[in-house]
Amino acid sequence: MRSCLGRSCYAKVLLSILLATMMIACSNNTESQTEEKDSSRFKSLEDFKKAFENAGGQCWGWNVEPLSKGFSQLLARGNCDDKTVLLLYTDGYDVKSYALEFRKTTLSLGFKVSLLVGENWMINSDQATKVHRKLGGTLITR
Repeated sequence: MRSCLGRSCYAKVLLSILLATMMIACSNNTESQTEEKDSSRFKSLEDFKKAFENAGGQCWGWNVEPLSKGFSQLLARGNCDDKTVLLLYTDGYDVKSYALEFRKTTLSLGFKVSLLVGENWMINSDQATKVHRKLGGTLITR
């Protein structure tokens, strides 16, 4: 086995480290762009539903729910079935903090939930994990 002590060997090692660093930086940059895309906002409940279905979500019995007057941050709510709810919120509302508090409350009552949270939307469904990769957002599960 040859030992590597000369300048050319030193240069090769540095070049290898530089290339590896560039590859890591490029892959992190791609992830960052994906996360940016994942934090998209939806302008309508119908657009949100289409994105959910395009991400692999199943929505058989679509029903738009009337909103209660007590929670003004909620713009729209639709049910795909009794286990899948799509919620759209006003811009600027901290959906993630609300989702964490909602999960904490439901767990204290003995219920388990799977939530997927975006910039102005939330999915409460067992399908959250399934659509997470394509739809993005923050996954908050059992």
